Amino acid sequence: MRTKATTLLAAGMLLCLALVLSACGAAAPGAGGQEQLTDAVQTAVAATGVAETEMAATVAAAVEETVAAQPTATETGADEATPTTAADVATPTAAAVEATPTAAEIVQEQAATEAPEDPAPTAEPATAPEPTAMPETEPTALPDASTMSEEELAALIDEAVAEAVAASEDVTTTTDQVASDGSISEAEIEEIEALLAESDELIALAYDLMDMYYDVYSYADEALAVLTEMEDDLAYITTSLDSIAKIMVQGSEAATQAIAELEIVLADAGSWQQAAQAKNDVWMMTVDSDTQQRIADALAFAPNEIASDRAAAIQSATAYLEGVKGGLADQIITAEELAAISQQGANAVASIQSAGGRQLEKLAQPINDLTAQLAGGELPAARAGLAELEGVLAGLR
Repeated sequence: MRTKATTLLAAGMLLCLALVLSACGAAAPGAGGQEQLTDAVQTAVAATGVAETEMAATVAAAVEETVAAQPTATETGADEATPTTAADVATPTAAAVEATPTAAEIVQEQAATEAPEDPAPTAEPATAPEPTAMPETEPTALPDASTMSEEELAALIDEAVAEAVAASEDVTTTTDQVASDGSISEAEIEEIEALLAESDELIALAYDLMDMYYDVYSYADEALAVLTEMEDDLAYITTSLDSIAKIMVQGSEAATQAIAELEIVLADAGSWQQAAQAKNDVWMMTVDSDTQQRIADALAFAPNEIASDRAAAIQSATAYLEGVKGGLADQIITAEELAAISQQGANAVASIQSAGGRQLEKLAQPINDLTAQLAGGELPAARAGLAELEGVLAGLR
């Protein structure tokens, strides 16, 4: 190949020399010079023709070698025919170039697919992190019983029980609805469990308020009887809700299989919900009637010790105020304390009216009012009345 290229180069040089000699011959023509020029031109042309023939043969041989080196359609499985011309080998089509991605493109595509978008640098933990515990629901803050009257606390209980029963009804109604199609899904279980959590919280609040009432107004016999029944009803409701929760925690398949059992639980819960609501409907009326009866009973005490002079009347009034102060010291009035205070109040009023004179007579009604406040569960008003009476009595001594 290299020798044939050299021959072509030599022929080209001879052709150039012939052209130079032709120019020289035109300037100094002569018979001998003309013949020599003609011979040189013919020789150069002949050499050029030989070189072209050899070059064509070389190109053809190169094409055959290239074609032989290409894999056949059978070997590659390709649908297109193998190119058989020099042009086809030397110049691949644009479609062939676009169909074959480069390695860089493949790597970039994989990196774009596997790598997260805008990854933020994170420090590798030394140990596996502990699973995050679900935050516990903060208990509802309870009011201070010493700052409210019995009627106000009873109203809170009334509202809390109504909300607790309603929340439990949400649980049972929803459970019945989701089970009506014969299956319970995981999403439906999550819904029921959320309602159970809310119901538990409201029932717990109702229990806490009931406990406060028990502690402060242990002498409210009729009201406490209704309260105890309401508390029992809530306990049965809680048992039913616990049964539902135990079924739901087992998952969709187990809950679906336990639909028949759930129907029994729901029926029980419904009966206790109705009972609790019935008790709650009469709760406030019972508290009111009980309060009025206690006030009447406290003021109905007959005096068993009446002072014979003004000093003894003042002493009787002072003993009454001391008894009230002692009863309010722990923010709770017991039945025994109320009875003792009522008796002291009856004695003080009778003594003032009998031997206290005109100045002390004006204390009789405030003493009865204070006794009524204590019996009626108006502890904040009773504390204010006690302080006022102490001031008045101090000025009369």
